[in-house]
Amino acid sequence: RDLSFHGRAKVISSFALSKVYYIAHVLTLPRHYLLEFEQILWKFIWRRNKPLVNRFVCINSVEKGGLNVPHLRSRLQAIQLQWIKRLFDNSSDSTWSHFARYWFRPTGLYQLGLGVFAAANWQPSARYFTSMPPFYRHLLQLWRTNRGGRIAVQPRTREEASREFIWGNPLIVDRRLKPLYYPSLARSGYRTVEDFFSKPRPPDNTVSATLYPAMQRAIPTSWFNLPIGSPTNEPCWTSQLALFADSPEPLAIKDVSTRTVYHQIRCGITQEPVCYAHWKHRCRLSKSQWQRLWKISTTSIADPYSKDTLWKLLHRVLPTLAIQFQSRLCTSNTCPACQIAPDTVDHVFQDCLVWRSLLSEVCVFLRQFGVTLPADTIGCSPIELLAKTTPQCLADLFSTLLTTYWTKRGKLPIRGIFAAFRFQIRRKMQLFKLGKKGSFRRHWMPLADIVDSRLVTLF
Repeated sequence: RDLSFHGRAKVISSFALSKVYYIAHVLTLPRHYLLEFEQILWKFIWRRNKPLVNRFVCINSVEKGGLNVPHLRSRLQAIQLQWIKRLFDNSSDSTWSHFARYWFRPTGLYQLGLGVFAAANWQPSARYFTSMPPFYRHLLQLWRTNRGGRIAVQPRTREEASREFIWGNPLIVDRRLKPLYYPSLARSGYRTVEDFFSKPRPPDNTVSATLYPAMQRAIPTSWFNLPIGSPTNEPCWTSQLALFADSPEPLAIKDVSTRTVYHQIRCGITQEPVCYAHWKHRCRLSKSQWQRLWKISTTSIADPYSKDTLWKLLHRVLPTLAIQFQSRLCTSNTCPACQIAPDTVDHVFQDCLVWRSLLSEVCVFLRQFGVTLPADTIGCSPIELLAKTTPQCLADLFSTLLTTYWTKRGKLPIRGIFAAFRFQIRRKMQLFKLGKKGSFRRHWMPLADIVDSRLVTLF
């Protein structure tokens, strides 16, 4: 059947991407396959037509003007980052954890445990990735990308300096100003600065003995002159959160879930709709009013074409004759209804004489049954008309009027458009009487409190 944009987004999330999510738990998909799959998904949403709205706007939630289309790469990253918590939890004794220990033991990371991923100054370098399978290598690269910019945090006390991780720390560097990583010393138990002082020096006949002086020179001498004790009223830096440390709501490692990680990644790449700036010169709406508008375009009981039309109107991407004339798809850009001015979005639903005549006729008709609309209804913009109309049933009524006028203008006179509008409302009233569509009944139930009962019978 014919689906709206929101319906197609739900089909993608429920049926298409669920199979990809299952594979992503154990495999790393190549980049060219992800790009090809994304192109297929977006072609399905736009019905193989030219995209109307930016992709980074469409992945927003419905309340922010998007279609809630899942961003595939961000979702796969959120799924795969769960393995960091599972792999480095030393309490796990499952069969698959033994394979991970086999690959991570040469690097010394498994001995460091989960705490190294919560350290403020630890960041895996390329030397960790050389001897690992692609899946584990990809996990560390994801962590390095998404952990945030909380690096190079200078310790404030001697206790904090003693808990600094030696390997992969940008504050402990060699002569080439690169972070240290000596696998032989890491396997010997040297992990933090405290281990450097508490553990004995390796014997001279081992490989670790030649690297020990380099590690000793790399530790800053200024840390030994720091005051004793941790600062009060501030959390110690070792308890700082590891993922998305730059965001207002960073995540602790043990509290990381697929949903929270995905929302954090998505917040960093989404964009606001451009229509906010374009509608600004016509009307000024609050954030809550915009959220109500986006909700009306999604939850109003109408056919898929009407939902798409209202959503395009809010985004100002309706295919008016002015836009088609610029693309050389038609020979004239004059409004087909009034035949006076160019056919733009502002003209169609605000300045057109036919629209104003239709709206005044609807207002007079509703006034006969007890519905009194504001005096400036005819001159205001359509989105302001929808945002400030209460209750929800009247907002649905005006959204039906907008979509009916858009489809019938230039084809029928004003009386014919008004008759088509009454036919759409009559269909909704039948659903209301039959008790179908629970959300529809909730929206139209206040109708009996504000209008004469004859209106229901008439429609």
